[in-house]
Amino acid sequence: MRRTWILVLSAACAAGPAAADTLMLKDGTVLECKVLDKRTEEVHGQLKTVIVVEVSKGERRTFLEEEVAWLQRMRVSWEAREEALQWYETQKNHVAPEWREQFGFGKECRRKQLYDQAVKHFEGAYELRKKETPDTREGHEMLAEWLLKDCELYGAAADEFRKVYAQRKGGAEAAADHMALGKWCEERSLFDEAEAEYQAALKVEPELAAAKAALENLQKLRLASFHPTLHRELKAPFRKALEFLKPKQNPDGSYGADLVEAGVQAHRGVTAISGIAILNEWELSLVDATSPPPAEAEKVLDFLLSKPPNRKALRGPDVWGNVFGIEFLVKCSKLKEYRSKREAIKSKLKEIYEELERMGGPDGGWMYYDFAKNTSAAFVTAALVVNMTLAKREGLGPPDAMIERAIGHLKRVRLADANFTYRTGVRLPIEGNAARSPLCELALFVTGNGSHDALRTAVDNFFKYRHVIQKIKGQRGTHIGQGRTAPYYYLYGHYWMARAIKSLDKPLRNPYLEKLRDAILPDQEKDGVFSDWPMFRHYKTCGTALGAMCLYHIMHLSSDRVE
Repeated sequence: MRRTWILVLSAACAAGPAAADTLMLKDGTVLECKVLDKRTEEVHGQLKTVIVVEVSKGERRTFLEEEVAWLQRMRVSWEAREEALQWYETQKNHVAPEWREQFGFGKECRRKQLYDQAVKHFEGAYELRKKETPDTREGHEMLAEWLLKDCELYGAAADEFRKVYAQRKGGAEAAADHMALGKWCEERSLFDEAEAEYQAALKVEPELAAAKAALENLQKLRLASFHPTLHRELKAPFRKALEFLKPKQNPDGSYGADLVEAGVQAHRGVTAISGIAILNEWELSLVDATSPPPAEAEKVLDFLLSKPPNRKALRGPDVWGNVFGIEFLVKCSKLKEYRSKREAIKSKLKEIYEELERMGGPDGGWMYYDFAKNTSAAFVTAALVVNMTLAKREGLGPPDAMIERAIGHLKRVRLADANFTYRTGVRLPIEGNAARSPLCELALFVTGNGSHDALRTAVDNFFKYRHVIQKIKGQRGTHIGQGRTAPYYYLYGHYWMARAIKSLDKPLRNPYLEKLRDAILPDQEKDGVFSDWPMFRHYKTCGTALGAMCLYHIMHLSSDRVE
């Protein structure tokens, strides 16, 4: 029975992947599809060659051949997903009840992006491996490290580390022994155990400065409200992202530049998200209360407080500078280190709200192109609603009417099942809406216009259809793929997904955050970079900042909801 699933898998691979197509129109639109038919039809009194395609399972569209720039063979994401699930159903009962087999099958599930199934088999491997592992410090430590690095079962790893601690603590007698053991516990996010060891060190040496400092630092860690296990797992990749990001600052304090290729103003937006990520790192570092924020953050603040540069050559208003500028400025306003700049921050926020008032569409929301003034984009409007609502809680919000109009827009573009379409008058399939819907439901929820059940449905839909947007990550183009969405939704969607999860009821948060962690970590490159859309010069700066912000919110226990 052993290795049966591997033999079947090899046979499946030999058969080759299902063929499909990518179709690019001459206007630049790219669609993931399957070509079903090519025929001649009468169109407006003339015979034309038309191409019939399936753009998502069961949905057909017809294009004139003269509209098509090219076709490319590829695998369709929904077919690949179905094939992976079918493979799993045929193979799961053939996996031998031995830990190496369960573990190997789990890794293959993870490679096929069947994450829930992978966890199931990793857990099975753990239960089997425990039975043949000796009840020794070395045995439990080996299990813990394996669970962390190979299985990513963090709760189980913590349990194994506690068993190691239980066997080690009896050997600590001198203050130095307790200090060393406390540090070992702290590094593994066993904070209760670490505190007990530092207190034990003080009992041996009541005036031991190192123990007092360790307890003070441990208290800061608790007050910072970081999830112990997620903090331990993500702090290193988070800091790796910041190592890449921080040196990218321009001489004027800004980050990135405008998205010239797409005709969108983004200079202030990329600068603001970079500043948010830098302040998040400062918080993560648990610096002493007297230490100032990083110099890079203050330079970002000074840049955003200055008059924005004139960008008349571009087609879009500077909406992204306002979306993330509000978030960064409100974050700065709460820091005592920037107390002297609080009035300037208030003045700049007032200026932003006045600008948003001028930029708003007749349907109550905001778009990011001047040529689309009569419609609003849900994913822009919702982000502004969330950030303006949080600003309002700090006494720094816009007039209530502005938020109310935006909420009205979100209600109008809300479909059934926590599903929000792209913008007024444009309906896309749920597969394409899933990346924006958690943000939109979060906006309604934090303003008292949504429900917990709807928010959870949007979160579930994100995970259900995440493979659709993952399929187009890193590609050029905008409204492409099965969901006719854009690659730049990928990191943006994951960031807001983290914040949406944290507004769920507390018992639900950790499992979803762990699932999001498992989804986003493989996207980080060796140099710390996150990226999803290579269509402007500074896409790595923008993507890395968004990726770091996502990791921060997975680690951090703060919530946008009113508890």
